[in-house]
Amino acid sequence: MAHTSLNNTINVLLIEDLNYDAQLEQTILEKSNSKYSIQWVSNKEEFYKACEQCIPDVVVSDYHLPDITAEEIIEYINANFKYVPVIIISGAIGEETTVEIIKNGAVDVLLKQHLFKLPQAIERAIVETSKRKELQEALEKLKKTKELQELILQNVPVGIIVATKDGTVIEINRHALGMLGYDTGNTPQHFSAQGFFVDSSQRNHFFKVLNAKKIIQNYEARVYRKDGQIRICSFYAVMHKIDGQQYIFTAIIDVTEQKALEDRVLFLSFFDPLTQLPNRALLKDRIDLALMRARHNKRYVAVITLDVDRFKYINDSLGHKVGDDILLEISQKLSKSLRDGDVVARIGNDEFGIMLIDVARNEDIISVINKIRNIFTLPFHVDTNELLITASMGVSIFPTDGNTAEELLQNADIALAKAREQGRFTCEFYTKDLNKKVSDYISLEAKLKRAIAQNEFELYYQPYFNIKTRKVAGMEALLRWNSEGNVISPATFIPVLEDSGLIIDAGKWIIEEVCRQLLAWKQAGLPVKPVSLNVSPIQFQQTDFKDMVMDIISSYAMDTGLIVLEITESTYMRNIDYTKKVMQVLKDAGLHFAIDDFGTGYSSLSSLLALSFDYLKVDRSFVMHVDDDPHSSILIRAINTMAHTIGIRTIAEGVETESQLQSVAGLRCDYAQGYYFSRPLQLDAIHKLLLQS
Repeated sequence: MAHTSLNNTINVLLIEDLNYDAQLEQTILEKSNSKYSIQWVSNKEEFYKACEQCIPDVVVSDYHLPDITAEEIIEYINANFKYVPVIIISGAIGEETTVEIIKNGAVDVLLKQHLFKLPQAIERAIVETSKRKELQEALEKLKKTKELQELILQNVPVGIIVATKDGTVIEINRHALGMLGYDTGNTPQHFSAQGFFVDSSQRNHFFKVLNAKKIIQNYEARVYRKDGQIRICSFYAVMHKIDGQQYIFTAIIDVTEQKALEDRVLFLSFFDPLTQLPNRALLKDRIDLALMRARHNKRYVAVITLDVDRFKYINDSLGHKVGDDILLEISQKLSKSLRDGDVVARIGNDEFGIMLIDVARNEDIISVINKIRNIFTLPFHVDTNELLITASMGVSIFPTDGNTAEELLQNADIALAKAREQGRFTCEFYTKDLNKKVSDYISLEAKLKRAIAQNEFELYYQPYFNIKTRKVAGMEALLRWNSEGNVISPATFIPVLEDSGLIIDAGKWIIEEVCRQLLAWKQAGLPVKPVSLNVSPIQFQQTDFKDMVMDIISSYAMDTGLIVLEITESTYMRNIDYTKKVMQVLKDAGLHFAIDDFGTGYSSLSSLLALSFDYLKVDRSFVMHVDDDPHSSILIRAINTMAHTIGIRTIAEGVETESQLQSVAGLRCDYAQGYYFSRPLQLDAIHKLLLQS
């Protein structure tokens, strides 16, 4: 019978009486490769019928079956099909039983906890069976003539060793000598095959099976080279009597590199290379197995997805090496915080997945969550950096929030999205209401992507006025979006732009549009005023931000002093050194900077001095109460005094009444912006205003 090539479909006859075990084995094979054609039978009658209908390429059988033994299956296959390998699967068997199974003719025994190795075991079995066939044919030819014997012996692409029953080598081909580190001119006179083996247990097992069965196949063992190097080899050996004397004919294949590659591929299929934790695929498998047990034991399973807050900023500002070190430390601490049997996996760049098994009550989940939160209460030390890092978490629970691993992970992600919305260091449990909110979020994100691609945004301009002269001193560019006839509030879509990362593209468009409009006003002969525009913290932290801005302004023949970039306190306080470098480059190019919403954060005089702002915008929350709250008046006066001392001009935001205007004027603000003067205006209205100025 000609076996199916590994590049073609492999017909697998699967003998398994338990449905869930059969489904698991089929799933593992299907996930590894689509080349498997699997026929599943569950009893003796179905097995015989399947063999009559089609000759399989490989048989995979459970060791414990109700009406037929594994020995009977092996005997039937070996008697009827010469080169069909049999792999036995068992939950737990001892060495003696394993030896007996191999003696009876199975090519491999695989424990159920190692089922993920089944695809590799099948491929290895087919390869080894094919080589056994080749070797068997070679041995048959070997018997014909000594010339043919020598020809085959020296040229067959495997190592061939002929030895006496006690292991004394009497013939060895060039391929085997090279494999063992010898050359043809330096072959030892007394050579024992028993000395090849590194492990005495492997050696004893090899000769025990060979003496009992007279054949051993697909046997992997570690062997010594002449130079002491250890290699992994696969053995096929037969004991054959010639002239009353027993000889051992052995074929050896060096599979060291193949095993290393298989192990590496297998590892990368199921584990994260950085943290060594399971990946998302393996976590899903572990969750599904846990769900099977939970259904039987009537217990709960909890799934937690954990996302490191603002991890991108760490990578961008401190480098990926620091980011990787932090992820390693987090993974180690997470593993230590879990209970026995729980699983932690890395399922994304800065996202971890956690499965809690055998949960009896919600308090068990809360206890683990608290342990996880404690991880982030102390600073992380990486090189010379001391970093305060937090994480957000989303939780889903079987059976209320899902019946499969995919559903539980998806719903935990939905809860995680809600947690991120609430701010840093937050944990949210999944609810059905969250599902709708996330769906709405996803829909809005898709519309925003289209809005950017189809240029649906426009800029409105809100002027600010010199308080003394009541004349236009400049204006602020504000992003607006009219989606399918509906005006969407910036408070609704701006957070989605930032959370999704779309703010980077939108921010670039704003800068280009402001430059284009300034140039258009100049060419139209209008009295051009400075235009300020808001820069998102996410956009500002991009390593190419200053280069992007420089590229845009260099493409326009314009006065760069007309552009004012507004950043918030939280933006520059994340990394003052980085902010200083970016600002210096752009200020050298002629651009100006304003600090927005001043007074709501934790700015200091020293940081203002270090960063050299041109404008300071007093937050509207203080201006709103300037007439009825003495503390607001005191604070505004202090802000102005501080700003003027270091040469910074001030703009009072949110001025809506004459009384408020008089108050901020008396507190020495330089400019005022708000509905008292003007709402944000479209281009036509701002044109008229510029003509009047």
